[in-house]
Amino acid sequence: MAGQLLMRKSSHSYKLKQLLIAAFICLILGYISSIFTPVIKRVSTTSFIFLSGGWTVLALAVCYWIIDIKSYLKKTLVFTVVGVNPLFIYLFASVGGGDLVQKIVKPFTNTLIGGFSPWLASFILGLIVLFSLWYVCYWLYQKRIFIKI
Repeated sequence: MAGQLLMRKSSHSYKLKQLLIAAFICLILGYISSIFTPVIKRVSTTSFIFLSGGWTVLALAVCYWIIDIKSYLKKTLVFTVVGVNPLFIYLFASVGGGDLVQKIVKPFTNTLIGGFSPWLASFILGLIVLFSLWYVCYWLYQKRIFIKI
């Protein structure tokens, strides 16, 4: 439905307003329904569906605003690199690419930061793993290697 909205011949402001309204309605419904049903991904509870849908549509609205309305195309390289090889990054992370980086980096983050703040050490570890996966995709992007079905 969001794709159909974006393909319409409406103004940018109308499309952005519709996306934001839909996102906030989903988020409100998700947080209200989380009072009655817990947010569980594995079971796909109603609260999870509304919350994940709301955050996804909100992210789409932000990307639409950045890319199509404000035309900040040069600043979207981060998304472009992953967007041209989504299958690779998904499969690479699924078969253990992220786990390998985590096993290498975790002793360093735990030693340097873990004594001070375990939460911060985990957060920095996650950022390093994310950057490492992105950098592999960036290398593929520079070499013009695109993995498609």
